[in-house]
Amino acid sequence: MIDIQVQFTRGEFSLEASLKDSGFVGLTGANGSGKTTLLHLVAGVEVPDSGRIIVGSRDITFLPINERRVVYLNPETYFGHVDVERHLAWGIRGGKEQHEDSINEMKRALGITYTGKVSVLSLGQRARVILGTAMLAQPDLVLIDELFANISEAESVVEYVKEYAGGGGSDVIFVSQEQGALRAADTVYRMENGRIV
Repeated sequence: MIDIQVQFTRGEFSLEASLKDSGFVGLTGANGSGKTTLLHLVAGVEVPDSGRIIVGSRDITFLPINERRVVYLNPETYFGHVDVERHLAWGIRGGKEQHEDSINEMKRALGITYTGKVSVLSLGQRARVILGTAMLAQPDLVLIDELFANISEAESVVEYVKEYAGGGGSDVIFVSQEQGALRAADTVYRMENGRIV
């Protein structure tokens, strides 16, 4: 369960958002409406002026990023200097050797067939690796900021992430303008001018 009640102001921009949900949650709206700022508040990149952020039974509002058990993903959140296998194993407790079956299953499910360094992959291939790495790490919450748009034939990837969220994996909040991804969401919220409407 995700329970967010936050207020945040920076310069001319003001955000006041309330969201209580779980599962595979979509967030959409025009550029500059506050979607990424809301994800940054939940991830700990920004700190709210007031309010609370509850994930599961934990109040993470003012916890440091490394204690939140929240993963924030965007097209730039990757380790370019490592190969695909090492990237996927990054967040797994016990490392690659103990979880080779899980890594292989994730590669199969997301259509990851390539090897080599992540930095040389296309945006779509890289997005699949980024998503797989996050899900294998098993955080309490995954925040996905505009990754689905980079994936060709994204329907199967979106469905897999939805199954993961609904099958005892992490809750997921994703920002997207992609209608296919938004149709797959359990709930969709729209942001306008720093508010959820």
